[in-house]
Amino acid sequence: MFSDKLQNLIDNSDVVSFDIFDTLIIRSYNQHTDLFRHIEIAKNAESFEAKRIAAEQKARSEAGKQNIEEVTLDEIYRHLDDRFQPLKEAEIQQELRCCSADKNMLEAFNYALKNNKRVVIASDMYLPQKTVEKILHNAGYKGYEKLFLSSETKHTKVSGSMFKDILEYTKVPAVKILLSPSMRIGMILLSSSPCRQAILLP
Repeated sequence: MFSDKLQNLIDNSDVVSFDIFDTLIIRSYNQHTDLFRHIEIAKNAESFEAKRIAAEQKARSEAGKQNIEEVTLDEIYRHLDDRFQPLKEAEIQQELRCCSADKNMLEAFNYALKNNKRVVIASDMYLPQKTVEKILHNAGYKGYEKLFLSSETKHTKVSGSMFKDILEYTKVPAVKILLSPSMRIGMILLSSSPCRQAILLP
């Protein structure tokens, strides 16, 4: 059962924006890089974990030089040797297998929908949109209005630009939007903006 505090916050909001990973969705790994280690062992792909981590760092460095806020899985795998290319699909499939719903947050999500709140989902994530949509669907998250995904929009929560996208899309005053705590850093960066009036999920 989700908390009374969260219920009250939902009741007093027009729009509820949920994060995905570590909010709506739980992964069966302590750290997301454990998934790379799992693939390395399962596929007998020596050094995949280290190479995959390095490839993402390189992709993000290149993107940063062009003032691009997010990368895609395809862009990450461009920095991996040919022998690792078949593991891109293995990574997607393992993400689908290791993700499940946080039961309390699924209840809160459905409560918001039942009470006619506009529900959007926002995440900083390099995975393809179709994969993320399937993760959500498999976990029982259906009926949300829109998915804001940084790999598609190139706007992130941490920069604050994703929240601006949510504001522009919903046309709702920030004070009537309930956000995941992961938006906090971006809101600090937008300290002179009305975005700071939004409420954070507990």
